[in-house]
Amino acid sequence: MTRGRNKPRTPKERLARELINTRALSFAAETSSCVRPIGLERTDGSLELVGSSVLLRIDGMHFALTAAHVTDWAQHGELVLGGSTHFFTLPTFSTTGTCAERSRDWLDAAVVQLPDEIAEDLRDIRWIEMKDICLAETTSNAKFWTILGYPVAHQNRNDADQSFHPKMTIFTGVELEPSRYRAIGEGAFNAQHHVAIKFRPDRVLDIDGLYSMKKQNGISGGGVWMSQSLSSPNTPDLLAAISIYGQTKGTRALVATRIEYFLAMIFHESESLRNRYVRNGVIVSTPN
Repeated sequence: MTRGRNKPRTPKERLARELINTRALSFAAETSSCVRPIGLERTDGSLELVGSSVLLRIDGMHFALTAAHVTDWAQHGELVLGGSTHFFTLPTFSTTGTCAERSRDWLDAAVVQLPDEIAEDLRDIRWIEMKDICLAETTSNAKFWTILGYPVAHQNRNDADQSFHPKMTIFTGVELEPSRYRAIGEGAFNAQHHVAIKFRPDRVLDIDGLYSMKKQNGISGGGVWMSQSLSSPNTPDLLAAISIYGQTKGTRALVATRIEYFLAMIFHESESLRNRYVRNGVIVSTPN
């Protein structure tokens, strides 16, 4: 196998990639159910995929985390969340900035508090909890990163019944050097607020392990997990960020906003959670 204009992989490179792919697919089998598609139902009844979301449960409260530009689609119709067998209408959401200001909103974060009926429908799937989250101070140990999400342009839409069948993809890569963050977007990303991951099309897999993405088609709202080890079961992958942006020209990278900003939005709205998970102004993963 070749890498486009790159030289063929060496045996050592191929072995490393096979190991990473095997681990990523195993991780996806265990974790992917917490990543749900977000659709847009237009006024004419048509349905289309607009992004992804990650489900989070904190002390019995349930949330969907996504990119704010995904929720901006609500101005064109009704947003729906993919459940176990059908879609649920998403309730009111909170975002960083407004839709009109989105081009200058480099956090691009949105949080939806889910009602009990949606949480009940999804009771048998994997929910991310605080113990599954990686806060910024520990991401320096990252060996590589795994992204799970639904590339919008790769969905098979059935025009006969206005349905679509989301197909998840998995991408693994290493972090961009902090000095190169300024080469992404308009120079507004930085390692304090974001995680930027080097993008290589040949490192994107679909859920059954076949190379599938030829270019970035958007996995906004997908989850970004930090991995500290390729082989040790004692170092689990932890959710560290939510995908918000992709750059295909120049410095190719996928960018995600760190999970702390989503948690800050949740704790701002909930005094009970704030009292348990904010200590001396700092978010902690274990309750007070």
